[in-house]
Amino acid sequence: MLNKGSGLNMNICIVTIYNSPNYGAFLQAYVLYNVLKELGHEVTFLDTGARKQSKKIIKSTIKKIILFKFEKAYFELKKYWTFKKYIKYCDLCRKDTNSMNNQDIFVFGSDEIWNISRDEINKYPILFGVGIPDIYFVSYAPSINNTTLDETFSNQTFLNALQRFDKISARDKHSQKILNLITKKPVEYVLDPIFLYNVKQYETIEEKINKSGYILIYGYPNRFTSKNINEIIEYAKSKNLTLISVGNYFDWCDKNIAASPFEFLSYVRNARYVITNTYHGTIFSIRYCKQFASYAGSQIKVMDILENLELENQVVSESCTLENALGTNIDYIKVQEKLDRYIEDSYKYIHSFLENADKYIESRKKN
Repeated sequence: MLNKGSGLNMNICIVTIYNSPNYGAFLQAYVLYNVLKELGHEVTFLDTGARKQSKKIIKSTIKKIILFKFEKAYFELKKYWTFKKYIKYCDLCRKDTNSMNNQDIFVFGSDEIWNISRDEINKYPILFGVGIPDIYFVSYAPSINNTTLDETFSNQTFLNALQRFDKISARDKHSQKILNLITKKPVEYVLDPIFLYNVKQYETIEEKINKSGYILIYGYPNRFTSKNINEIIEYAKSKNLTLISVGNYFDWCDKNIAASPFEFLSYVRNARYVITNTYHGTIFSIRYCKQFASYAGSQIKVMDILENLELENQVVSESCTLENALGTNIDYIKVQEKLDRYIEDSYKYIHSFLENADKYIESRKKN
């Protein structure tokens, strides 16, 4: 799928959230960056200023210390510094006119960079292209998540910005439909960059761990209810397995690990089961062919990928218990066959926008 082709060596700038202490955000950016580099291009991330975490982490840590939650404070700081060590190696394009004018193409995505229902996204309209020179704009797999059509029509900045795009894609059907309606342009369905690497490729970047016999918990704290927590604990006891949370601190887990992004991959690989309430937790479970359960059924983006792969039974709900979800025998041969078609389409889209950008650059030189 990674055919380099005969086009120009281009300067490509990715516009995404690459600097968040979040495994999914960091790794989707990492994979897209490397896919484009492997195709023979110079790749950087635009330093948008969005989601810089230092002030937020300091405030959160002080609050935990005041409440005598010392272990949680230490965990949060350790996770922040672990991510900072990796983020500092990202190649950046500065947010100034000269630096941006040196780019041949801007690729927006992936992740929820167009989820305008979130204030932290709206604060940075540069994520939609505002303030970036009018060069060649494409999107790769952004999501608006649960943003409604009315919300998009009431955001004139967002609407105007999207009219500048030469090619648009989205990573879920809801985003695809809404973006098509508001731009009147074709919007292609592509996979999150996480799927662009296979397990063998991930193995080459994993930082190995020496752990087994555990259930991996990967989720946001405010999304597990007390009922969820109780059934998870009971299930772990019934299987005589340890509960290990990676990335967030949960009092009810046996161990809490502030892992690096590449250690996280090993924790997924070695887990007996994965329990998650996040989008990327769900798709990493699928990529590593794990028995998993997702508590993220209310998220359109999660249900979209699960329905496409016929994995709806992995969602814990009123009609499906945790035990049933984890006990489902997933036919990963069938899942992979479906994934392969989507992956092929995703690479075709990448090659397509690179070829179009190549022609755009050549025509600009003639003019």
